[in-house]
Amino acid sequence: MTWLNIDWAIQNIQEFNNHAESAANDRLTHRIFSDRTPNGPTVGERVVLLDKLWCTQMFWQADHAVKVIQSLREGEPRILDAVQALGPDTLETQPFVVIDLALWAMPIVLGHDPENPARNTYAPYSFASKYLHWTAPHLFPITDNRAREKVNRLQRQHEILPRVPNSNNYGWHDDYPRWIHFYSKLIASLSEAERKKIINADRTSQPVGERCENTLLRILDKAFYWG
Repeated sequence: MTWLNIDWAIQNIQEFNNHAESAANDRLTHRIFSDRTPNGPTVGERVVLLDKLWCTQMFWQADHAVKVIQSLREGEPRILDAVQALGPDTLETQPFVVIDLALWAMPIVLGHDPENPARNTYAPYSFASKYLHWTAPHLFPITDNRAREKVNRLQRQHEILPRVPNSNNYGWHDDYPRWIHFYSKLIASLSEAERKKIINADRTSQPVGERCENTLLRILDKAFYWG
């Protein structure tokens, strides 16, 4: 039996989709990350769009976006190869596999230099979780301050561990696996009927002709982001 209030989740999903700006941001991000054709969006375009559109604020560190672009130009193909080797239910059934992959991939998306760890003091964690999520929306959750408090409250109410903290005081190495465990357990707790109800609510509340086929993880993120 799930500990998620399905009606609460559906209401937030519908409100997200009915908000014209949020829905447009979502569709635009979906479109630019889904297009992997040779003449499609470049790594640089994906980085800039995601950073500006979702206000991840890499401008706090001068030219760090350039480092991220350079890192992803080299490392993103390896991330995609690793992702494609995993099944659609890996998050639910094998969270430790997702954690291992995330801990390896995160430094690439953070723009960190593996040969100069002392220089890797700036970590645009919010950006990196979003980039990983949109690269593989069935595997990697988004970390967001708007969702963090709600996830923590739900976990405390139902004594779910390991717990996502109210604030990220421990760094992404400790924090991100907690989000992966949370969504793995949450998705596993949903019945087939509950999954269908959530997915259908997301699809039908998007405008006809503008609908995206979202993963269950993407849809649940909307609920915690908006709630």
